[in-house]
Amino acid sequence: MSQANTSTRHNIMAKGFTLIELLVTVAILGITLSMAVPAMGTFVEKNRVRGVVETLVSEFQFARTEAIKRNASLSLTFSENSGEGSAGTWCIGLDENPGCNCNITDAQDITACALMTAGSNVLKTVTSDSFEKVSLLQNFAGNRVTFNPVRGTVNAGTMTFQSPNGFLIQVQMSVLGRIHACSDNVVGYPEC
Repeated sequence: MSQANTSTRHNIMAKGFTLIELLVTVAILGITLSMAVPAMGTFVEKNRVRGVVETLVSEFQFARTEAIKRNASLSLTFSENSGEGSAGTWCIGLDENPGCNCNITDAQDITACALMTAGSNVLKTVTSDSFEKVSLLQNFAGNRVTFNPVRGTVNAGTMTFQSPNGFLIQVQMSVLGRIHACSDNVVGYPEC
């Protein structure tokens, strides 16, 4: 065998990875992923709580401006279901009717939480279905916030949204309709 032929053969065999190198790489990747997956779960859980708070703050601001614009009282009604099979489910609906039912999905139903917009009823609800495993506690009188059309004032109260691992954000509403969100364990909010 010529020396040129042996050299070419050696270069061909030197390309690629050995089985040991591949196993070490896979092991390192597995260890890295096993540390990242729990952190990702925590990240998703905190973002669910943030998402519901940002959605509700937006709904509060919309309700206040609509009450002033329409020159009519508007109410956000809370419904917390604690019956068997519905543990932790809740919904919040906006309507001129302070006793609307936010569980109704037909906008034409007279008891649904819907607003007349451009000649048709539009459902205005937020449900726990969109924010999996986030619970709601609130202390508004009559389970509702009513916006006065003259100055946009409301009945004061507090809502607390909490995830199963204890990440919670508290939303406080003053009589003047000012909204303040705070948290002791979710970054991006001042401490309560």
